[in-house]
Amino acid sequence: MEWTPSGVAGPQSRATDVANRIVFLDVSGATLLTHGENNMKQLGALVFTLAAASLAHEASAADLNVCASGCPFPTIQSAINSSHVDDVIHIAAGTYFENLLVPNQRLTIVGAGQDLTVIDGRQRGSVVTLGAFGDSTVAQTVSIVGVTITHGSAQFGGGILVNNAALDLQNSIVSSNAATESGGGIDLGAFTIPAKITGTMVIHNRAGGQGGGISVEAECVALISNSSIARNTAGRAGGGVFAEGASQSTIQGTTISDNTSQADGGGIFVDSGLPKPRMSIASSSIVGNRAAGTGGGLFNAGHLTIGASVVDGNNVPADNLQ
Repeated sequence: MEWTPSGVAGPQSRATDVANRIVFLDVSGATLLTHGENNMKQLGALVFTLAAASLAHEASAADLNVCASGCPFPTIQSAINSSHVDDVIHIAAGTYFENLLVPNQRLTIVGAGQDLTVIDGRQRGSVVTLGAFGDSTVAQTVSIVGVTITHGSAQFGGGILVNNAALDLQNSIVSSNAATESGGGIDLGAFTIPAKITGTMVIHNRAGGQGGGISVEAECVALISNSSIARNTAGRAGGGVFAEGASQSTIQGTTISDNTSQADGGGIFVDSGLPKPRMSIASSSIVGNRAAGTGGGLFNAGHLTIGASVVDGNNVPADNLQ
């Protein structure tokens, strides 16, 4: 039996109000329930209880399991499409050939390990896209843990493109992705929205423009910690990391090594846009990077502070350490 919000039976039954009595009948006319006036409070309590139970179900997180066979979901995208706020998607070991579209909702995606669960984009776009471009709703945190993201190809964010969500990337690998413009590995394009990259390797990515490994776009806030950004290439600026005007970046305990820029800033390029971007680097190493122009290790046109870090062995064509 269905109930409408007014307490009247739904389409599979009908109600007749006779002399302060409500008689619920099924479609065949057989009497199902008869209540007097004194039982109306019980009826109201039942409706309230059902509504509360429905809300509790919506609020509770569910575990959604993905594997090639024998799981409720054979693909990661099908699990995402069925997910609700605060759900956790568990991905078994294996290679999944997918290009994921993740909505702006609190969600956790957990692989079996960074070397065990591989999401392969097949060069058909960004491997993972978070949120929708132009979406102005409040950003929610999407956590991605213990996966490899590889073989993406797009204009922005070959591996991960962040439109409107708060990326929380942990203990993962982003490798062998490409972007024609910015963010070969990761493009953080969500304004004012914090992004966290922790314990992650961003390696062997390339961008035709800036940010071969990671591009921190205007007004984005990024925290990169205990990670490795290595062997990435940019056609214009920031082989490892590019920070655009008005962005705020913090890099802690991270190694930025062996990246290349065909112009400036082999390791890191801090742009000159207004307001000038701010970057803070602590307890990190910037080594072995190369630029065809200037700033083999670092090119700074913004506000940069460095503490307790190593900057060594970077070079430009004349082999001048930068």
